[in-house]
Amino acid sequence: MRSPTLRALALVLLATAAAGCESATEPSSDAFRATWDGDRFEGSASAYVQETQLDLLGWEKNEGEQGIGVRIHITDFAGVGSYSLDAGEAEVVYVLGGDAITARYATAAAGAGTLVVDRVTEGRISGSVRFEADSDHGTRPTGNQGRFEGSFRATVQIPVVSGRSVRAAGPGS
Repeated sequence: MRSPTLRALALVLLATAAAGCESATEPSSDAFRATWDGDRFEGSASAYVQETQLDLLGWEKNEGEQGIGVRIHITDFAGVGSYSLDAGEAEVVYVLGGDAITARYATAAAGAGTLVVDRVTEGRISGSVRFEADSDHGTRPTGNQGRFEGSFRATVQIPVVSGRSVRAAGPGS
């Protein structure tokens, strides 16, 4: 049986890819430009902020509904600054068929990486990230460990809570 948390992450990453982000080759677009275990990772990026929590998502689509996603979760987000990535706060997932996570690598220890936010202005966030991750689910396409390192620029979405559902607020909300 698949984990509901992993399934939800796969769906969020797929929604991020379907959001129609511009090409990652344009500097003004929402994008992640990084390496994952030595291979180029270029994909869409989005950021969600609720109170003091930041979720930064990246998605690189391969063929069909296959892809690689990255998620960074900060619980004490306060804007520009450097944030230590501890156990479970950063992960890379391999997705097949839109919602099946075939492999997951996550930070496993305190100080396993760093998120540096160098700019937060007019609904945008940018910076860099570096972390070491260990395999903890599924196959191991890059072995038991991997290293993610690169930069990002994303539009900040602020979730609007209505009853039990959460949706991302768009411009003018």
